[in-house]
Amino acid sequence: MFELPVKSTKGRPSGSTKEKKLEDSLRSLLPSHLQLEKELCTRSFTEFVKCAWNVLEPSTPYLHNWHIELISEYLQMVSEGKIKRLIINIPPRYMKSLLVSVMWPAWMWIQKPYYRWIAASYSASLSLKHNLDKRNLIQSDWYQGHWGQIVKLSEDQNQKSEFQNTARGYMVATSVGGTVTGKGGNIIILDDPLNPQEAISDSLR
Repeated sequence: MFELPVKSTKGRPSGSTKEKKLEDSLRSLLPSHLQLEKELCTRSFTEFVKCAWNVLEPSTPYLHNWHIELISEYLQMVSEGKIKRLIINIPPRYMKSLLVSVMWPAWMWIQKPYYRWIAASYSASLSLKHNLDKRNLIQSDWYQGHWGQIVKLSEDQNQKSEFQNTARGYMVATSVGGTVTGKGGNIIILDDPLNPQEAISDSLR
């Protein structure tokens, strides 16, 4: 009987090994989850809000809703220069302040770190709280891990009422009637300029 010689497969990769190597090569070309998150959050303020929520409210589940989508869309249009003045009137506890006074300025610094912000409220303590929340978000591991090469706070000016980044952008918190003499802003935010009691007064309004 005649037998054909069989070539030795010793030292040669099996089919499954080849497939695994190909799979690993393809996987290395794909962006990681963190890279995708960074890209989505950089492009879309709505996506940024969804991720930043866990930094600011870690013990409260995020519940997305159409009004968040709508406000985020309008704020992004302001960022793009398509809207010059924007008024938002919604009931309390609907995330207006968190979106407008905290998350939006932090997101805008990713696009334009040199921007200068002035935020005012009827109460200085409320403005300070928003400024502190902004600073905590910007200094968080999540934010710095994605955009730390773009946004870094300056050590020379880093207070609750005013902090500055290394690109010379700053965020100032004040109250209605407070002083911001000598300071200009690319964007000015008036968040709750009247307290609830004064809002119903014709003279004060």
